[in-house]
Amino acid sequence: MLKLTRLSKKFLRGKQNVTVVDDVSFSIEKGEVLGLIGESGCGKSTLAKMILRLIPSSSGQIYFKGEDITHKKTKNLARSIQIVFQDPFSSLNPLLTIEQILKEPTQIHGLPHRVDELLGLVKLSPSLKKRYPHELSGGQRQRVGIARALALKPDLLVCDEPVSSLDIPIQAQILNLLVQLKETLGLTLLFITHDMDVVRYIADKVIVMDQGKIIREYSNLLLCKEELDMEILQRTSPSESLPAYQT
Repeated sequence: MLKLTRLSKKFLRGKQNVTVVDDVSFSIEKGEVLGLIGESGCGKSTLAKMILRLIPSSSGQIYFKGEDITHKKTKNLARSIQIVFQDPFSSLNPLLTIEQILKEPTQIHGLPHRVDELLGLVKLSPSLKKRYPHELSGGQRQRVGIARALALKPDLLVCDEPVSSLDIPIQAQILNLLVQLKETLGLTLLFITHDMDVVRYIADKVIVMDQGKIIREYSNLLLCKEELDMEILQRTSPSESLPAYQT
């Protein structure tokens, strides 16, 4: 479905080129959930933006369904690849109603509107469509964000920290919704997070990113957790508290 080959991104800061994504290669098969995990600032979101062609890559190739899309225009990809953003409030236009937000993608691409259907897919009542984003809870706003991402019937969803700004009970609801949508619609997911518990719940395999590079790949999620826990233990002094991973 998706294949990256030696993908890199450099930004000019002052007079110096800074490498943010460095020679990254991986693939995602159809129907798979790939978890991309790493600390803040490691290049995860920059990588997502390159896949979506929101920013150009400096080198390397991106293949989608066997086609080289490295230099393809964003609009041409929108019907195949969509993103669910981290912050459900800032990613929704506050001046538009939920109905207008969900109509916008299909209107741009000249497709039939499917507002009620989309709200049903994300378990929201059609009665909410006349409301504005500020009138919804954080969980409801993220469901709207997911519905908008589904409006063009994409094959691949890039989920960039989609639950990190939500309360833990709401996180679980959104994760369960994504799992259900994956099964129902046959979606493929690239799930970006810094939370090991989240990625263990939803992912089929895991890639660990650090300082722009892929440092590990796991298909065994239990082994992934054990190794990362050991690494945290080795990096943390006795006086520091360790994060508690729940199973």
